[in-house]
Amino acid sequence: MGRRLGYDAGIPKGLVAVALAVLVAALAACSSSDPIRVPLTDQGNIQLPRETVAKLPLFDLLTMDSRRGYLYVAHTSNSTVDIVDVRTKKVAGSIAGVGGVKQIAITPDSNIIFASASAAGAVLEIDVDARKVLATIPVDGSPDAIEYDPVHDYLVVCLGGAKKVAAIDRKRWHHRSSRLSRTAGRRSPVRPSLRGHQRSKFCGRHRPRLTSGDIHL
Repeated sequence: MGRRLGYDAGIPKGLVAVALAVLVAALAACSSSDPIRVPLTDQGNIQLPRETVAKLPLFDLLTMDSRRGYLYVAHTSNSTVDIVDVRTKKVAGSIAGVGGVKQIAITPDSNIIFASASAAGAVLEIDVDARKVLATIPVDGSPDAIEYDPVHDYLVVCLGGAKKVAAIDRKRWHHRSSRLSRTAGRRSPVRPSLRGHQRSKFCGRHRPRLTSGDIHL
């Protein structure tokens, strides 16, 4: 009679036993592990101010200041910067007059922020507590994304339409902002723009705009 072949033909029985033991242990480990956990969970939502001009809400980039627990919202369709207190989960207030606002940059002074206002072709210096614009800094183009550079103490602004980046010397501008009308003939605090590869990484981080009237936590 010929030899009957099976799946274990030629395989030592001891090795088969070891393999089965390993398989059983693996299955037991999987069954006792914690279930898969979703990294983000819905904690509710915060209703933002209703539209006063446009029919549909339009928001751009968000900026969080953990020092004060404030989330700054670029409420483009309302031309405002909305301030959300994430600790109380309420809108703390809004700063008006920021046409075409795209993003907000925080600075070492937690009461001073800068916003890119594309409608004015400028960056605005804003007093948070007073809820008002302190100064307007013209830039060569339409400002979009904006970030603070703590190493050089500059505000770096992506000028989308012009395809370049400008750097604003925060200290020189802050010192001069209260006497703007008397410094028109002096050197501008806006540094020469950067082009090409120098701007690609910064401008490439632009995120999709939001079109919902509330923020989900």
